[in-house]
Amino acid sequence: MVCDGKTRQNRARYINHACDPNCALDNTGRASWIVATRDIQAGEELSYDYGFAPDACGEYPCNCGAKHCCGSILAWEYWGLLERQGR
Repeated sequence: MVCDGKTRQNRARYINHACDPNCALDNTGRASWIVATRDIQAGEELSYDYGFAPDACGEYPCNCGAKHCCGSILAWEYWGLLERQGR
C-alpha cells in the first residue's frame, strides 16, 4: 500500500515523512487513516514514517532532522540493514 503524494484527492500528501513521527498510518482495509501517536502542539508539522522497503528508498533521502534520523525514508524495521551496509 502506498499513499501517493501525486494524487490531488489524497490529503495525506501534505504530511511529511519523519524518523521520529507524531502520527502513524492505520489501514482498516476499507480506508487508511493518519492517527496521532502523541499529543501534537498547535502549529507543529504532522509527520509519519513512510516505511519504504530497502529496494525503494535509495532515491528518497530523509531530511527530517530527528536526533536519530537514518538519512532515508526507509521503514524503521530495516534500519539495521543501513548499519550493516556502512551507511
